[in-house]
Amino acid sequence: MFTGLIEETGRIEAIEHGADVVTLAVSAEVCLGGTNTGDSIAVNGCCLTVTKVTKRGKSRGIQFDLLRETWDVTNLNSLRPGSAVNLERALALGQRMGGHFVTGHVDAVGKVRKWKKQGNDWLLDIDAPASLMSGFVAKGSVAIDGISLTLAKLRKRGFAVWIIPHTRQVTNLRTRKVGDTVNLETDLLGKYAQRQFERLLLRSLFGAVFLTVADVVARDAEEAGGGGDIALGLIDGALDEFVDSCIERETFPGEIEIRIECATCCRLVCHRSRRPRERGKVPLVAF
Repeated sequence: MFTGLIEETGRIEAIEHGADVVTLAVSAEVCLGGTNTGDSIAVNGCCLTVTKVTKRGKSRGIQFDLLRETWDVTNLNSLRPGSAVNLERALALGQRMGGHFVTGHVDAVGKVRKWKKQGNDWLLDIDAPASLMSGFVAKGSVAIDGISLTLAKLRKRGFAVWIIPHTRQVTNLRTRKVGDTVNLETDLLGKYAQRQFERLLLRSLFGAVFLTVADVVARDAEEAGGGGDIALGLIDGALDEFVDSCIERETFPGEIEIRIECATCCRLVCHRSRRPRERGKVPLVAF
């Protein structure tokens, strides 16, 4: 866990490509303090594990081994020897939380659309994937290359933040230009809130369908000698599984069909319901 307050900018000294691993050698000063092999450090907002620490000599710095996937899906693949990178050690217990909760798990890569000085400050406008925009709110937090910043403006596919001279000077923003890629991470607390909202929304949309079947099954079970409460619990669990699958696929069907065969009364309960298609065409889902 990190705060988004950059401790220093390191310099890429070497990049070595292996079969499945990319090794980064980064020069550092502040972040060498108290750092050992196995510790976590955010490099441009990407949480990496330290594989080697050299505290003396010309090769003074930190080494990281990256999985090929990490290299491919972050802006680390744009680095070259000499590139400046933002560095922050993991948050320590009792340390001040000056920024916001940053996990170091990059959500997407954005592109610098505008980067210009306005008065004493700087305006940074970023193009971001449309799928990421639901995770942003005005005046909320975003991590750009690991820097904790406040969202000033929102667009359909992007946003803008204001940068004070100090932040520009002590981070890799001083080297940025239009067209550069940046790592983006939405607010962790916002992600949990969004997930809960999606669950509530889906349960409200499809809950009536499941409850219709649950009422029939529970009534049959009671007439056959009991077990209605168990039946209701099982169907409610099926609703939770259905909601989770919709969230995982980031879509939900326009039509659902529920079929439950009651072993006690040997009766097949079937209920079908249509819902408006709001997130694309998805085939019939049967339970």
